[in-house]
Amino acid sequence: MTKRSMPGHRALIVEDDAEAAEDLSEIVGALGWEHIVAASREEASGVLRAQPICIVLLDLQIKQTPRSIK
Repeated sequence: MTKRSMPGHRALIVEDDAEAAEDLSEIVGALGWEHIVAASREEASGVLRAQPICIVLLDLQIKQTPRSIK
């Protein structure tokens, strides 16, 4: 597979497990997408307010806290 750059395509990875986040980052990067990793609701909200995101990969089983994403 040839790596192609996808300018302007940006993914937000919301994952509190560092190893899983790294794995997803490698996959998304191999597809040529820019990506940002957020480990919490606060980080993800800040990213979404600050810049355009094309797709969000969201951990649906993220640790629940009083301010969690759920």
